[in-house]
Amino acid sequence: MKRTPYITGIAAAIFSISSHAAVMSPNGTTLQGILNDNTGTGTETDGSETFGNAGIDVYADQHSGSIWHKSDSGASASFSVSLIDGDYTLGIYSKSNPTLQFFLEPTGSGSATFDILNGTTLYINGVGKSQSFGSAFGFFVDTEGDSDTNDRVYTEMSMNSDIDLATAYLLADGTNVKSASFVDDFGDTVVRKETTVGNDDWILAFELDDDGNYADAVFHVNNIAVSAPATLALMGLGLLGMVRMQKRKKA
Repeated sequence: MKRTPYITGIAAAIFSISSHAAVMSPNGTTLQGILNDNTGTGTETDGSETFGNAGIDVYADQHSGSIWHKSDSGASASFSVSLIDGDYTLGIYSKSNPTLQFFLEPTGSGSATFDILNGTTLYINGVGKSQSFGSAFGFFVDTEGDSDTNDRVYTEMSMNSDIDLATAYLLADGTNVKSASFVDDFGDTVVRKETTVGNDDWILAFELDDDGNYADAVFHVNNIAVSAPATLALMGLGLLGMVRMQKRKKA
């Protein structure tokens, strides 16, 4: 089923808190070509299909991010998702209650908005969807675009029977990203282009047909910051060390 090619959303800055590392097959060259054509550091020439090459290596640059949450439960910041390649719509699900799953359905303009207020309430296109969604969430793609959750592939490996079917890449600042085109209200074809800022732009790639290329649905997600588990562990060790030092001084 063909899905709408562009989704935008509103949410707060978020941190990745779960880890995974997709096992890319030799077919990863397909995803490499998609990233080479749609991300770059130069300016696209009019009429050219080549957008540049951001230097992303689909094997070496895979990141562990799979679950995100808001860094400030009381604030909102720009959050957007755009489809780079494929025919699917992205969905969002709650980490605390994975049965809460919603499509980010676009409006007539070819875009959708979502927001999570006070760390709990999810809004999509200005309509409240859940008051107990929570601040932590992951993304999914449905191969059929319907309500059957058995057809869904998630960013979190444990939601895929411990099979890794999604991978993520962090884009360097200044990277140009070209998302899929859509037809506007005037009948004109619009290709969305963005330049990454803030070290918080990501590529999410999903494996949907068992060929191992992770190129079936590829999205650009911006304004999400990562805090890797290793970083959190180091912070915890640092705090523990400070506590021990304080105890020694008191002794």
